[in-house]
Amino acid sequence: MNTKKLLDDITENISKEYNSLYEFFQQVAGDNDAIKDAGVDAKTTKNLEEAIKSRIKETGVKIEGKLKLASFASDGVEVIKEALNKAMRVSKEGISIKYLGAGTYNLVVDAKDYKKAEKLLEEALEKSLEYVRNNEGEGEFVRAEA
Repeated sequence: MNTKKLLDDITENISKEYNSLYEFFQQVAGDNDAIKDAGVDAKTTKNLEEAIKSRIKETGVKIEGKLKLASFASDGVEVIKEALNKAMRVSKEGISIKYLGAGTYNLVVDAKDYKKAEKLLEEALEKSLEYVRNNEGEGEFVRAEA
């Protein structure tokens, strides 16, 4: 199939729903059903989808900050470990915690949109800080500047 004709056909078919080809490509990268809007045959659809997904990455949001935890209980290390586990259990994907030193941890939340990232962060912090505070400890979260 002629590339110029293919481009014209796709542009014509998607122009009602999308403002640009790039907007359409972003939608295809995140949603397999969006490719049907292009209105091309199955073989071309498969090739087009592969090409789009290899070149366009799905956009996302990242929230990062430092989580400081301390426990004065006799089993303080176990309290901190459990608090971190509670934060990680909020979501199987999207939350990562790394030890920085001296009771400080780097907490990173990745999500598709800002609302979801904020919700994951709020839940993770609530569960971990509540657990530490209920077990003779203290904690705080300081958001990293963008």
